[in-house]
Amino acid sequence: MSGPAPKVAPFFYLTPIGFIVSAVFFAARENKRPIDAFHLRQALGLYVTGIIFYVLFAILGSDLFYTNLPQLIILIPLLILWFLGFKSAMNGKETPLPLVGRLYQKLFVKVG
Repeated sequence: MSGPAPKVAPFFYLTPIGFIVSAVFFAARENKRPIDAFHLRQALGLYVTGIIFYVLFAILGSDLFYTNLPQLIILIPLLILWFLGFKSAMNGKETPLPLVGRLYQKLFVKVG
């Protein structure tokens, strides 16, 4: 007797470790929910974007977490996108993130 598959979509957004654990749990499932795959791609896109900016600021000799105007211009929109993605996952909706959501779905189409 098997019940409905538990939600994993919100856990993709919580932390990088939570993302990895949730992704492994999702990959091991037999019955994958499309909404979980959707949010896996959205969260992966946010993490990749954050890493790209972190590396970019490191190359430029700036610490991403030392707050000054250029870093805030990047971190605040990423935080807002993270919140919107998490909220969409909690509500069980497949709402792409503004500006980048559709791109993430195209780039990571093979993920999930």
